[in-house]
Amino acid sequence: MTRVKRAAFLLLFSVLFFVAAGCHKAAPAPPDAAVVLTPVAAPQGRVADVVVSTPDATWSKLQRGIGGPLGLLPGSFGGLVCALTGIDLARSGEMDGASPAFVVIALDGTTFTFASAVKLKDARHTRDVLADAEDARFTPRSSGAITVLDPKGGATLPLSIGLVEGGYLLFARDEASLTRLGPYAYRTLPTHALPDSAFYLEAPHDALAGPLHETAARSWGQLRDAALRNDDDQRAQHGGRAPDYGDPRAIVQAFDTPMQHLFAFMADLDVARLAIKVLADDLEAVITVVPSAGGGPSGAVLAALATGDAAPLGTLPKDTVVGLISRDDVTHRQDDAKKLTAGVAGGFGDRLPPGDRKKLEAAMNDWANVRGDWLVAGLVWGAEPSLVGRTRTADVALAKKTMREIVELTGLPAIQEPLQAQLGIGKGGFALGSDGAGFDVAAFVRESRGPKGVVPRPNLTVLWHADGDELELATGNTSEGAKTLVSDRRLGEDALVMNEIKAIEGNATFALLARPFILASPPDGSPVSVAWGRKGADGWGRVHFSYLLARAALKRLSGF
Repeated sequence: MTRVKRAAFLLLFSVLFFVAAGCHKAAPAPPDAAVVLTPVAAPQGRVADVVVSTPDATWSKLQRGIGGPLGLLPGSFGGLVCALTGIDLARSGEMDGASPAFVVIALDGTTFTFASAVKLKDARHTRDVLADAEDARFTPRSSGAITVLDPKGGATLPLSIGLVEGGYLLFARDEASLTRLGPYAYRTLPTHALPDSAFYLEAPHDALAGPLHETAARSWGQLRDAALRNDDDQRAQHGGRAPDYGDPRAIVQAFDTPMQHLFAFMADLDVARLAIKVLADDLEAVITVVPSAGGGPSGAVLAALATGDAAPLGTLPKDTVVGLISRDDVTHRQDDAKKLTAGVAGGFGDRLPPGDRKKLEAAMNDWANVRGDWLVAGLVWGAEPSLVGRTRTADVALAKKTMREIVELTGLPAIQEPLQAQLGIGKGGFALGSDGAGFDVAAFVRESRGPKGVVPRPNLTVLWHADGDELELATGNTSEGAKTLVSDRRLGEDALVMNEIKAIEGNATFALLARPFILASPPDGSPVSVAWGRKGADGWGRVHFSYLLARAALKRLSGF
């Protein structure tokens, strides 16, 4: 064989050898088959399910939009998880911030607890770096289907953590919560439909009628009983004598009745939901409550709500710090008048004789009948705090007469005493009159008692008049100052305020708009709004505020 042929033969043999070797080489291990996890039943004591739909994107918006102290926190959702659990921050990349995170909240006796499931990018790698590698900081320990991670060297963690099939990291308040609540968090919650909000919480009927109802009722009972015990102690120290004004027992009872109605409302709900949208410039939280079928307490309360828009808020004075609008029908107003009369009369006890109680009852009943289905009021912060209000009325003459009745109530001895103590209104009371231009005026003489005796203070003037089919009122040091407030309707000229008012849909029973930092230096007019009402058969509530407001609040709270 020639040298050339021998070289060609060796080359061909080598190629065939390597090809054959390649054909017999073990194939790479196939990827793990997807783990199918069957859902489990809700754990005992569960009160709410929580979903964070897009953890990284949500946190990025919050951190970028609000800034301040949030800028010092880790820049990713995985980093937040590490900070919460005590895992090394260098492992934050193990968390999949693009996948939803799930939380189940429960009551363990009287203590709230939780477990959370966070998706991992590569479960095998996470297991290796956290527990199996030579430099791993945790020791794995099996507890059923959960691999609990114990810190090495006797260290302690703020939360209990573990790994499970399906590629989730679990963390919980303690190990008992991890093993009891964790399976529901990673096996059941991921099978539910994802919400369209960044943060979603749902409390089912069993929780609302069970542990949440029991906890709320128990907390109120403890508060009520503590107030009654304190009243007993105060009476014992004063020889059994009742307070100078305001009977705590009657006041507690006046609050107890609506609280019991609230608990009955809660227990009758089918479900309650909270959805928070993290937007480009602001945050919006919407609460929805769905009444149970069958015409129970919740359905009856919601069906009776009067609703409308928040447009009248825009007519308040430009320096309004807090404004509100309330809507109700005449039946509810009459019922509220009776409750208010009973509560006030009960609080004053024997200090309000039958004749004076009749005057109180007549004034409250007249007001319920004469005012319209909406009432708007505002706190104006000028040289001195002032109040303004407006409502529609079908009987202007009766409306003006009713205002006089209400003012005259301040002359009743039982009511005059607390007014004198709290507002400095002297025993001379007030003077009723008219300025000749259609305005009725009540001027209250105010004074302070100090080391040098009685010191005069600026008077308090209450002024009201009818403008077409509307009744307007205002307070001020003088009638001229009050008139200025009545005519100074420019809050709606503020673009931020008008955007907030328009965002409150025409289904509101109550709406409040506040500008907490309008008086700051420099002023920040960013508003916050709170509203609730009814949409169809369901109840709804809405809270909305901008990042500007959140940033200002954090700055003042933290000093950043």
